[in-house]
This record gives sequence, C-alpha cells and structure tokens, in this order.
Amino acid sequence: MNNTDSKIQLPQGQKEQATQDRTSHLDQQLNWYYEKYQAWIFSEDKPPKPPQPFLQIDGELISSLGNLLIISGPPKSGKTSVSAALIAGSICPPGGSIDTLGLNIAPNHARGQVLYFNSELSHSDFHSATRKMLDRAGIPSAKGLLHSFNYVGLLASEILSKTLEAIQDAYTLGPIRLIVVDGIADYVDNVNDPEPCTKVVRTFMDIAQKHNAVVVLIIHKNPGKPGETKSRGHLGSELARKGEATLELQVKGQIVEITGTDLRNAGMNFKPRQIVYDTTKGYFVLKGLGLTNAETKKKDAITFLDGIYEGKEELGYEEIWRPAMEFFDVKDRSAKGLVTYFLNQSLIVKLSHGKYKRAVAT
Repeated sequence: MNNTDSKIQLPQGQKEQATQDRTSHLDQQLNWYYEKYQAWIFSEDKPPKPPQPFLQIDGELISSLGNLLIISGPPKSGKTSVSAALIAGSICPPGGSIDTLGLNIAPNHARGQVLYFNSELSHSDFHSATRKMLDRAGIPSAKGLLHSFNYVGLLASEILSKTLEAIQDAYTLGPIRLIVVDGIADYVDNVNDPEPCTKVVRTFMDIAQKHNAVVVLIIHKNPGKPGETKSRGHLGSELARKGEATLELQVKGQIVEITGTDLRNAGMNFKPRQIVYDTTKGYFVLKGLGLTNAETKKKDAITFLDGIYEGKEELGYEEIWRPAMEFFDVKDRSAKGLVTYFLNQSLIVKLSHGKYKRAVAT
C-alpha cells in the first residue's frame, strides 16, 4: 500500500465544511485582534475626520487643529510678533481685516479660548506685548477669550505646573482653540537632556490632541552660529520631529522672512512672507512676498553662471561643476547634479563637441 492509498479521503461535503470552519476561526481571531488594537491600528473602515485647517499659506496646509506648530528663529527676529499674529487672527471679530503677516488663519467661529504663556519678558514688556496683540486684532479687550500669563522668573517645574493648571481650569470655562508657549526652553532645566525634553514635548502633544487645539511652541535657534537652521539642543530636535510644521524666521538685513521647514502636510511651493518692524506700531508688519525655494534656486544658478561665463563663450563639464562646489557649498556629486539642473532649466546648452554654452535665462 502506498502513502496515497493510506490517506483518509473525506467526502466532498465534509471537505467544504472543514474549510468553512477554518475560515470562520480565522475571522474570529482577526476580529479579536482588531478589537484589541482598535485605538492604534489602521482601519480602512473607520477613517478619521479630515484635518481642520488652522493656518494656511498660499493654499498649503501648514497647521491643523490637534497638532503642534513650532516657531523658530534667532533672538529679536519677530517670533513673538508671529505668535501675536496667530493670536490676533483667532480673537478678531469674524470678517475683520487685520495684518496677520500674510498668514491665512481660519476664523474662530466657535470663539474657542486662546491662551498665551510667556516666560521671557519683563512684566512691563509682557503687558505691552499683550496690549499689542489686542491692537493688531483691532479690539480694545478680549476678556474671556484671550488669557495671557507671565511666568518670568519661575523655575521650569513651576512654569510647567502652572501652565498645565491654567489650561485645565480654562477648559472648565469652554473649548480651547489655541495655546501659545513663548518660550518652551524655559520648561526644562537643560535643553540637551533627552528625558525631560521628550517628556515636555509629549505633554503638549497630548494637550493638543485632547482639546483639538493648536499648540504653538516658540524656540530659539542655536546661539552663536550665523545662518544656523537648527533649533536649540535635543529639545529643538524633538520639536522638529513631533511638530506638524515649523515656521522658521530668517533675518536678511532689515527684513525678516517667514519660511517653512519640517512640513508634514505641505510642500515648499508658497512664497516666504517678508516682515519689517514698524516703529510707530511697535511690532512687525507685512512688507511683501519673497521668492519660493525654486525661484531662489534658479536665481542663484543664474548669478553663478553669469559669473563663470563672464568673458567666455564655452566651458567644459569640469569647468562648471568644480566652481559650483565652492559657490553652492556642496560635494562633487551634488555639484555634478547641478549641471543637469542647469540643462533642464535651459540655462546652458550642451554642444555637439561636448562643451557647454550659456543660454539666455528664462
């Protein structure tokens, strides 16, 4: 007798029943698994509500309710003015026309509360800053809508404790729409200590999600480094990872540009907002629009090519990419990639004998 003959052959009806039993058992296990992890697991049957926009720039979604928004920049670059614009846009009368620095802030139709926490300004400067928020919003008072706190001089643990208590007590009065923390570095003793930095960021993430509010956290750039793009310490790195977006302030002479980095739900297609300090009003105002990243890249490329082609009709491949390394501060591989970019942008033309001729800029 062979092995095939020794096997028990079930009737067709019993085979089908056994298959159905196995399928039913697997379905039960799968249902149990999804029920156990339903709070965390992806489910195509239960999509979340779409993001509720809070801040947009040129149609790009920068910040939505339930998330962290980071504002980063060097000292005296207008970080408080940018946060004041967000606050003013949230407390101004519906339909009001005010200067929000070119930032499109969704109307606060539900009149959700706005909380501002400052731990850097003197009492006099704090009072002045809050007064300017109301001036920017075009209203004499926002009692019951805007709650502004000054915790300067307190220890980090005291600042955090009082902030959390004020948020919880405000919630008993009604919904919360916006919370601004100026500046978050005062909430930890050491911005390079991973444990407290991670914990405080996690705390404000939970608050944003619990109240379906935007939490704005303001932080300085690393000090002493001109052109520095990284925010301070481990705290800055954690904010870059956990924030929905970072509004980055770049000082360019008398002008400050508001750009975006670490954008989760937007591209880099919007034009930077250029702001200047108005000595009459005592705060930053919108001056105009800057160039997009793509426009800046092309402008820099034209400047570079104009320089190396001056007095020359043709250049070899190496005569282009080698000076590009120094001009753009990139490695050789990236510099060679720039030659392709110049070609694709019709800034140079490759000739039949292999050299490159300058083309008319478009």
